Amino acid sequence: FDHSEIEGMTHVVALDKKHPDYGTIELIFSENPVALTKWIITDDMGSQTTVDLATLWRDGVYPEDMFSIDAETARRGLKN
Repeated sequence: FDHSEIEGMTHVVALDKKHPDYGTIELIFSENPVALTKWIITDDMGSQTTVDLATLWRDGVYPEDMFSIDAETARRGLKN
């Protein structure tokens, strides 16, 4: 793994030493308080998926169908 500090945030990059071609995960931590704020997955083709925990809604009201596969399938007009 490797780590660095960028704009007050600690970045830790890890990979499988036996298979570095599989990709990496980068974990980004805030300084004060120390907290995981984001992670970035880079796959073997260089594509990235980012999960940003800093933008999560907290104590919000979420519609019940927000996490329903059946509701989303119906919204898209697809059949189960």
